[in-house]
Amino acid sequence: IGKDPLAIMAEEADRAGFQIEAWINPLRSFRSDQQEDIPADCVIGQWLRDPEIRGTWIVNVNDRWYLNPAYPQVRELIASVARELAGGYKIDGLHMDDYFYPEGISENFDAAAYQQYLQEGGSMTLSQWRKDNVNQMVKAIYSAVKEQNPTLRVGISPAGNMEYAVQSIYGDVREWAQNEGYVDYLAPQIYFGYEHGTLPFDDCLNQWKELVQDTGTELIVGLAAYKINTEDHYAKQGRYEWQQNSDILSRQIDQIQQDDAVRGYAVFSYNSLFHPSEENAQQVSQELQNLIELMGRP
Repeated sequence: IGKDPLAIMAEEADRAGFQIEAWINPLRSFRSDQQEDIPADCVIGQWLRDPEIRGTWIVNVNDRWYLNPAYPQVRELIASVARELAGGYKIDGLHMDDYFYPEGISENFDAAAYQQYLQEGGSMTLSQWRKDNVNQMVKAIYSAVKEQNPTLRVGISPAGNMEYAVQSIYGDVREWAQNEGYVDYLAPQIYFGYEHGTLPFDDCLNQWKELVQDTGTELIVGLAAYKINTEDHYAKQGRYEWQQNSDILSRQIDQIQQDDAVRGYAVFSYNSLFHPSEENAQQVSQELQNLIELMGRP
């Protein structure tokens, strides 16, 4: 009680010479069964208990609550959290996860706000309007962080499938990458093997390299350590690739390190490599050895 985990982590990282970024999901919030744990006097607790706000500013979708970025008050609350993180902790940056609008939402999610927008003379389609709402939120987060400390980095790890990111959850990666004021880097989750039936690693990587080319946005590639020795159910003909090979991760890292268009890589997750399940331990151990040999090259 009275401990601040992020403050402790940031202090320890600083002492050890590590960089640390605060990782947030701006819109995706708590589950329905956690609602009773939300204090009544905090902002979200007050919104939940306000019949005019509950269901508009904060909306339940499939037993999880989401903040609705259509409202300036919501965007300002999110920006205030970013401001607090940037100003109150020894962090080196702020990192947004790949969740924006919930996947597959109906028009009911934000119908009232969209109708008001149209009545006030707006002309964007629902899809364009939702992307614009997210863009305003991302820009507000970026500005809040930079106001506190211009040296802090702001980034997003969007879904690796670019079209899914843009069209299904309204994360307008093209806008963020090619215009100032949104992000310093993108870290797309290219969690695909080389034989993935829909979007193999090389094809996906090339899409993201093309996106950031001649922009000021850095590209950091997210890699899937958690897939080692697992069946990739959505990979079609490549669904057994991660079980049949114990060097996919090291091959990808080797490829990235030799590519001047890529700033670096991020691996998800630590536990997958250093605390694997018993059935994955042998193959993970082999991949770790591959990585040790790779890191030891001159």
